[in-house]
Amino acid sequence: MRVTRREGLAGLALFTTSPALARKKKKSKLPPDTGPFDDIGNKLLGHLREMGTYNGVPQALDGGPAARSLDDYSPAGEAALRADYQAGRDLLARIRIGGDDRTAAHLGVISATLENGTRSAGVPYGRINALNYTGHSPYLVSQISGPHIDGPSIMMEQQSLSTANAVDAWIGKLDSFPTAFAGVIEKLKADRAAGSVPPRALLEKVLPVLDAFVAGKAANHEMIKALDYRTQEAGLSKRMRTVAVRRATTALQKRARPAFAALRLAVEELLPVARAEAGVWVQPQGEELYAANVRSLGDTSLSPEDIHKIG
Repeated sequence: MRVTRREGLAGLALFTTSPALARKKKKSKLPPDTGPFDDIGNKLLGHLREMGTYNGVPQALDGGPAARSLDDYSPAGEAALRADYQAGRDLLARIRIGGDDRTAAHLGVISATLENGTRSAGVPYGRINALNYTGHSPYLVSQISGPHIDGPSIMMEQQSLSTANAVDAWIGKLDSFPTAFAGVIEKLKADRAAGSVPPRALLEKVLPVLDAFVAGKAANHEMIKALDYRTQEAGLSKRMRTVAVRRATTALQKRARPAFAALRLAVEELLPVARAEAGVWVQPQGEELYAANVRSLGDTSLSPEDIHKIG
């Protein structure tokens, strides 16, 4: 079963919103007050806050917890995410739930999402996100994706800015950049220790992305412009917008930009040992990771070799 980003989140949201599943909980072998489905959905969305924010789940609205910080990209954060994928699979294997076709379809999506999150768990490096198009990305930072791109983009385009609480959460997330990026740097070092170093061509293209974030006056930054425009579109008062822009500009200059500068230094440190080869096959267990992504993202049991023969 192929699972898109939105389908995966819809399936996870079902854990906490479906009356049908709520009724069926009492028929499981687990105590009815344990809320097993709520636990799975909330735990995974707790790790994948940015995906929840991107898709507007309740936890990300009106300044909810998912809207107040970036994901935990540290080795410990990645390990906790992988553990909860597996815990979710283990729980589903122990519970039998009846229901209508719609419930069965949702459960199929949930099961496939959890399977995609565990298929390549034996590969220690990279980032597994079963709700994203990247699947298991071998490199936490690249020129097209990663916390340095996805985090600001989601904040500028998808994250709610329609209430005072939502605006406060948005600025709070800017304040969280140093902690989040310290985790990113820690993960880069852990991946290197596991034998995974990105290609030089990729790392060289990351540097201009990081440089652009710290260039120019903070007041003219694209994130600040997005905040001002979107709060105006939401109909917030001029006074509230003025205060928000001032707070956000300070957070950007004093916390977010230094976090980006620290990440730039970490990427520069990888350049001398970066690989000349671009293919993931050169990474430890690279062929295993590639095959797992083919299965997860391509929705096929064909091997990569068979697919390449087809064309």
